[in-house]
Amino acid sequence: MRNLLILFLVSLICFACVKAKTENVVPVLAYIDFEKAGKSPYSNQDTAVLKFSFEDGDGDLFRDQKTDPSNIVVIPFYFYPDSNKFSKGLAFSYVLVTPNEYYKNKSITGEIELPLSQFRPGDAIKKIQFEFFMVDMKDNKSNVVTTPTIVLNF
Repeated sequence: MRNLLILFLVSLICFACVKAKTENVVPVLAYIDFEKAGKSPYSNQDTAVLKFSFEDGDGDLFRDQKTDPSNIVVIPFYFYPDSNKFSKGLAFSYVLVTPNEYYKNKSITGEIELPLSQFRPGDAIKKIQFEFFMVDMKDNKSNVVTTPTIVLNF
């Protein structure tokens, strides 16, 4: 009886730690990091990687091919010290293609590392923020995520 009780408690703890799969068909994004920021040694352009997580209940977050409409939009905001505020820059968009057809019609979660280049108008801009969102195949728009203020030292 005692062993049965211990087995029950151990299994209860294990299953309590397993995250339930999302059934929400509207994608949910979360900011993780802005990393590897610097100048490319080959072109002297800004480079960085925007890292974020995603959840999608029906697995249609990604596009089938590169010629499909874009599914992620990134909007930069630049801090100008003379006005002491952020100003919106030109948005840029990307097509993220499905890594595997297996994910269609299934709940998916994961992380995306989005390479960015030339994301500011000039080296004088030292503080930036980004807003980004994704749109799935059924035109469900994710939440809009705003990064914290990023201070550049290059």
